[in-house]
Amino acid sequence: MAIAYRLRIGILLLLGFVLAACERGGGEKDLERPNLRAGLPDSFYRQHERLFEARENGEAVLGSLAKLYHANGFLQEAKECYEALANMETAAAKWPYLAHRVSADLGDAESAILYLQETLKRDGSHALAALRLADLWVKSGKSNEAVALYQQCLGLYQYREYAYLGLARVSMNEKNYAQARSYLARSIEADPSLATGYLLLASVSEALGEPELARLARENGRKLSKHRDPVDPWVDSLYEYCYDSYSLRVAAAVYLDTHRPELALPRLQRALAVDGSDPHTLLEMGQWHLKFGEKPEGYAYLRSAVEADVAFEDPYYVIASELQLEGDYRRSLEAAKVAIDLFPRSSRFYRLAGIAYGKLKAYQKEVEYLQKAVDLAPHDSRALIALGNFYWRNQERDTAATYYERARAISPAELDVRVLLAGYYFEEGRLSEMKACIDEAVLLAPESSVITELFANYSLEMGNRAFRSSEFGKAEGFYLDSLENAPEAMEANVNLTMLQLKTRQLDKARARLEGLIEHNKELDFAYPLLAAVALEAGKVDYARELIRVGMGLVDFRSEARSKVLFDTVNRQLTAID
Repeated sequence: MAIAYRLRIGILLLLGFVLAACERGGGEKDLERPNLRAGLPDSFYRQHERLFEARENGEAVLGSLAKLYHANGFLQEAKECYEALANMETAAAKWPYLAHRVSADLGDAESAILYLQETLKRDGSHALAALRLADLWVKSGKSNEAVALYQQCLGLYQYREYAYLGLARVSMNEKNYAQARSYLARSIEADPSLATGYLLLASVSEALGEPELARLARENGRKLSKHRDPVDPWVDSLYEYCYDSYSLRVAAAVYLDTHRPELALPRLQRALAVDGSDPHTLLEMGQWHLKFGEKPEGYAYLRSAVEADVAFEDPYYVIASELQLEGDYRRSLEAAKVAIDLFPRSSRFYRLAGIAYGKLKAYQKEVEYLQKAVDLAPHDSRALIALGNFYWRNQERDTAATYYERARAISPAELDVRVLLAGYYFEEGRLSEMKACIDEAVLLAPESSVITELFANYSLEMGNRAFRSSEFGKAEGFYLDSLENAPEAMEANVNLTMLQLKTRQLDKARARLEGLIEHNKELDFAYPLLAAVALEAGKVDYARELIRVGMGLVDFRSEARSKVLFDTVNRQLTAID
């Protein structure tokens, strides 16, 4: 009797669970109330309580609860919600798609693939799901499946730059580098601002034995922003549910770093809505407005950041720096000195004050404050450069160079200091040290005209040294290097012509000089040089005609060196007459 009673009760309880599951509309397991970490705003916990209690009221509420978990880092809880949503046959494609993002973040690639397949089953035109699945197939070694999905993206005319990148990766895995190069060219054409295309092209070019193309591609890639993912509207919608101001600021920084400021601002606004007194968010918002020229709004947010936390250094620094950029050195100095009183061990404010004093012509104060900045932070390259600039401006170049060298050793990215040192070493005749600075500068700014001129000067002087030592082959190579960077430079052309006359390379000299004149008929110094070559070859009439034409171009009042060339050849012609 007792056993029959217990069996009857068990059956009723089991039936109750089954009926409850059926009422929830799909047989998914009930969600347990999670033990949420502390530290989020009260508004998060209130919204969570409301959504959790109403979680059985349909797809929209459960979806909001899933996004709340996902946006605030509760990934396991979000996964459970997304699984329940994905099991609803009528649910939208976005739920399995978001489930794949959580699975990927949890390191579960197998589940991520299944959820992306379910996404495409519900919405076959969702190109981003196809792209994500293709990327996972590449990592799993399933090239054929990946190629089909990348081609689908191309057919949908969406995310073409990323689809071509994916196809290039497949080709690279198959060692088909020529095909990979073709795909990368199309990716770069579709979006020239995407760094990944150039960096992959560098690897492909190296594999094809094209080191110069590889160098150029890598330099272009490094000049662009960091890798950026395609815009993902469904993931972006999570930020409406985010209550972590730090995560929101990081998201805004990523968008700014990848040149998408229109997506950064809503994240910062949301962060302020979550915690309007957070000094870090106020600082970021101030910098955003300053970056886009909205000065009053920017300074207002920076002042609010200071009021929110008087001991927070960064807003003081941004204010003083921004005033210097605007050329308002007096107010910048005032701001820096206020900060020095509050943060007497912070070198950057002494540096800003020193620079401001220099602009205001208080030079003794300038060097005093810059020296203090260096003393406080001997490894701060900016302080070292500022102090070096002071000595350089005051013609104490040896002293300046010592500070520049210290900055160069500390920071591999300081371009100006390498350019200044290269010029200094050139004047000092220290060509090996000059060349080292040029090589480093070229990596930072390969298209800089200043660096090109420095390299031309270096090659010219190396050629002159070799010429004086009768190393004519070496000298010619250096002169040609110099002219490659500055084809119309007078001194390099004169010296190379003299060398080629001495070594009887008359045809090479004639071809080069005629090419110069054809390219620029106003290049007066080329005429007497070519006339000298013509005379050496016995072509007197041709030499006279060149002198006649050239004399009609040159202004001897401003071109004294050209006059010397013409006078020299004219004396030779007179001697012949």
